[in-house]
Amino acid sequence: MRASVVWRVVCNLPSPIRKVANLPTAKEIVLTASIDLYNEAERLKDDGNYELAIEKLTELLTGDETHALAHSAQAVLYGKVDQHATAIAHAVRASELEPNDSFSWTALSVIYQRAFAGTNNQQYIQMAEDAMAKSRMMTGH
Repeated sequence: MRASVVWRVVCNLPSPIRKVANLPTAKEIVLTASIDLYNEAERLKDDGNYELAIEKLTELLTGDETHALAHSAQAVLYGKVDQHATAIAHAVRASELEPNDSFSWTALSVIYQRAFAGTNNQQYIQMAEDAMAKSRMMTGH
């Protein structure tokens, strides 16, 4: 049974019944579904099924747009299928969601570098350097 169907069933039950039956909360169901979708996307990516992995992560992000790790994974996957503008958008979103995480900025820098390699657009070089500078500033390097 899909998590969205379970979620609707559980959410429509009165709270006392959910507690007595020891049923998960809606948040727990969404979290479990997110983990399952992310793990499936990782497996698909490892198998070289980039388009299907993108679909799984898109489904995850439809349910939870603030899932920074999914945005980071989307950035990598879209780069692999030469959709660099979309890859950058996801990497930027990940850094917006985790602005104090130096890894987000390093990952954004790498996505810009890959976009440059795939497009030869010189503007990506400066953007990559700016993102890396932000990461280094956070780590003190």
